[in-house]
Amino acid sequence: MGRLWIAVGILIILLALGIGMLLGSQSFFGELEENLKQAGHLALEGNWSAATEMAEKCRLQWESCRRFWSAFTDHEPVEEMQNLFAQLKIYEKRQLEVDFAILCQHLSHLAEAIDESHNLKWWSVL
Repeated sequence: MGRLWIAVGILIILLALGIGMLLGSQSFFGELEENLKQAGHLALEGNWSAATEMAEKCRLQWESCRRFWSAFTDHEPVEEMQNLFAQLKIYEKRQLEVDFAILCQHLSHLAEAIDESHNLKWWSVL
């Protein structure tokens, strides 16, 4: 009987961790997505200093949690985000506003896709 309660306890812990990952991914990737969109819009509006500051904030936010998300998600989008942030630095140095904005939008969609892969949807259950 003791083994049954240990198994139930482990399942409850795993459920809590899964719910925590769901909520954490929505919060992290939602904020990252919005900030990247904002950086792209700022670049298109000609507010270059604010755009680069926002992009750097996003890059630092991503770098702070990249290894954590690498452990829980597919490595391909994580590596792609890493490469795109490196490209973003080049566009920033060259001050290519349109390319910078396009890349920010692409990064934003990639963050949204990674977030969706962690969310519970009816089509992912079937």
